Amino acid sequence: MPDESLLAFATCSTDNTGSLFILNNDKTVEPITERYRIQNHTKALTSVSFHPLREYALFGSLDGTWSYHNILRVSFL
Repeated sequence: MPDESLLAFATCSTDNTGSLFILNNDKTVEPITERYRIQNHTKALTSVSFHPLREYALFGSLDGTWSYHNILRVSFL
């Protein structure tokens, strides 16, 4: 189970990429950091959804595919 204080958001782009960002509570680092960049699609990303456990994100694309990512492990599943 991920840290209950984990706050994340994602972006989708017409340049076929997306990004996952983590909001940091630690005052010694940048408040927002890009954790992971999605680059495995051939057309624009149009949607993103987070799993209820907040550990995973699913991205949808106009190329007719989707990709599933582990936010905490920074990996494509």
